[in-house]
Amino acid sequence: MFFNEDKVRINVNAISTVVSADTVVHGGIESESAIRVDGKVYGDISTKEAVVVGKNAEVHGNIKAESIILAGVVQGNLTIDNKTNIEATGELYGDVETDRLLIDEESVFFGNCIMKRENKAKLAEINKKKAAVARKNAKEMVKKKSLENAAPSDEKDKGSDTSEKEESPEKRPK
Repeated sequence: MFFNEDKVRINVNAISTVVSADTVVHGGIESESAIRVDGKVYGDISTKEAVVVGKNAEVHGNIKAESIILAGVVQGNLTIDNKTNIEATGELYGDVETDRLLIDEESVFFGNCIMKRENKAKLAEINKKKAAVARKNAKEMVKKKSLENAAPSDEKDKGSDTSEKEESPEKRPK
């Protein structure tokens, strides 16, 4: 069996809030400790610890947490400070902002992802490279335009030289 150190690890004893399978919550949930959802939540979830969305659970709202294990369905955005695991049965219909993302190949993820880890330095580097490429492309375009503008005048000069040579009676065959 393959052991993946990247997966979120949660101490089940640390979970103090549980929305059981037969429970429906209309409204948000805020907690300082870990939350497990096995039922349905229609509202946002916010905690400084982990969130577990069980296999048959549904969350229709945004989730903000330290980490998340998603095995059910979430229709909303995730803002996760550390690790996001989307398990094989997990479905996310929304955007995720996280440091680390682990997605099972059988899961569903329909949205965008922003990787926060080292974002500032990486974005600065990417923008620097993009700016350098843009400057290079602009210089090449200016050079190309100047060559295009210069080419017709050169042809006119060549054309006038050729026409003078052709019309010159000395060079015509007799």
